[in-house]
Amino acid sequence: MGAALTPGGRLFIIGQILDDTHITPREAVGFNLIFLNTFYAGESYTEGEHRTWLQAAGFVNVVREPFVLCDGFGSGLIIASKREEPGTTRV
Repeated sequence: MGAALTPGGRLFIIGQILDDTHITPREAVGFNLIFLNTFYAGESYTEGEHRTWLQAAGFVNVVREPFVLCDGFGSGLIIASKREEPGTTRV
C-alpha cells in the first residue's frame, strides 16, 4: 500500500487493534481468540506493532483514534502519512 501512495498521502487502517497490553479493548481480545482458532497465523495486532511496521515502511505521524462508526465492536483506527520526499512540495 505504501508504494501506491504519493508522498504525503494518508493510509487508514480500520480493524481489531489491541492495546499494547494485549488485554484491551475487550471486544478486540475476543476477536483475537476467534482469529487464532480459525485462521492459519491469524491474530489481531497491537497498536505498537502497527506503528513499528508503518514507521519501517516510511510512514510518519502515526496516530490511533477511536472508530466511532463501529462503536461496540472494539474497532480501532490508525492513520499514518507517507513521508514526503525532501525538496518536494504538495499542491
